[in-house]
Amino acid sequence: MKTKLDPIVVSVGRQIRQIRKAQKISQQELGERADLNYKYIGGVERGERNPSIQSLVKIARGLKVGVGDFFKIEGQRQLPDKDRLLNSIIGLLGNKSTKELKLAKRMLTSLFKDEG
Repeated sequence: MKTKLDPIVVSVGRQIRQIRKAQKISQQELGERADLNYKYIGGVERGERNPSIQSLVKIARGLKVGVGDFFKIEGQRQLPDKDRLLNSIIGLLGNKSTKELKLAKRMLTSLFKDEG
């Protein structure tokens, strides 16, 4: 007999998956960033695992978002293009060193300085 999944837990899992995919990182990488097993991350994303608040905080830190981003109103799951692009950029920079982040900031500042 199949257990019925809680719709709220499923919705939170979908939000986590959407944010993770927008950042173009794997469940393995998110697990490493969040100090959680990647199989646990998969279970959360499928709505099969009901994560504790502590786990949600770890996942949010791993994704560099707020926990509140996991609780979107039904029908608002699709992130706007700008947010998806920002999440993708965050994903690219998320595991870089401080030195590399400073270089990226200098490059972006230089690129956009003429757009006043």
